[in-house]
Amino acid sequence: MARAGDLDYPTRFMSKRPNQVGAVATPLKRERAADLQLDKRGMTAVDWITGVPGWIGPLIAALALAVSGCSLFISWRMAHHTIAAERVTAWIELGLTGNPEWLVATLSVKNPSPNDIKVQKISIGLPDFRLGDIVEASIDNGKGNRILPKEFTVKNHSIGMPLPLAIGAGETGKSNFLIYQPAHSRRRSTKVNVMYWTLEPKQKWRILPVRIETRPAF
Repeated sequence: MARAGDLDYPTRFMSKRPNQVGAVATPLKRERAADLQLDKRGMTAVDWITGVPGWIGPLIAALALAVSGCSLFISWRMAHHTIAAERVTAWIELGLTGNPEWLVATLSVKNPSPNDIKVQKISIGLPDFRLGDIVEASIDNGKGNRILPKEFTVKNHSIGMPLPLAIGAGETGKSNFLIYQPAHSRRRSTKVNVMYWTLEPKQKWRILPVRIETRPAF
C-alpha cells in the first residue's frame, strides 16, 4: 500500500519542471525574451533593406553619375565662358584716300584679359597686297598736325611692318596704317595678322588674324 508521502513526491517534482504550465518566469527567461524581441526588430530592418528591388541600386548609381556629369559640364561651360570673355579681339575699318590703289586702315584691338598686351607688328596676305606707314606718307598741315594729303607716295611698302601699340588690361587701342592693292587686282578680301605679346609673368606670343574686304562684292 502506498503511503501518502510517496504519492506527494511526483506531484511536487512535476510542479518544478520548467515546461509545466504555470511555471514561474525566471530572470534568465525574461532576458532571453528581451533578446528575442531585439532580434526580431533587427531582422525586420534587415528584411526591409534586402527586400528592395534589384533595379534600385543601379538606378541610384546612374542618377549619381548623371549629377556628377552635369556638375562637370557646368564647370566646363563656366571655364569656357571665362576664357571667351577674356579673349583679345581685333577689327579693321577701311577708308578711301586720294590714291585709288591705297586704303587707310584703322586697327582696333580690344583687350578684356587681366594682362596688358603689346602689339609688335602686322602682316598681310600675298600676292597683291602690301602695307605702308601712314606717318611716312603724311604731311604737316601747318597747325602742328599730320594729315594724309590727297596725293601722296609711299616709298617703302612690304607684306609686314612694325606697329608698336601698348594696350592695358580692359582697354582698347587703335592705330592707323596703309594698305596697297593694285588697280588690276581682282581679289576682294585678304587677311591681316596682328602679332602681339601678352605682358604676364611668362610672356606669350600670339597671332590674331583679321579678315577684311577691300573690294565690293558686286
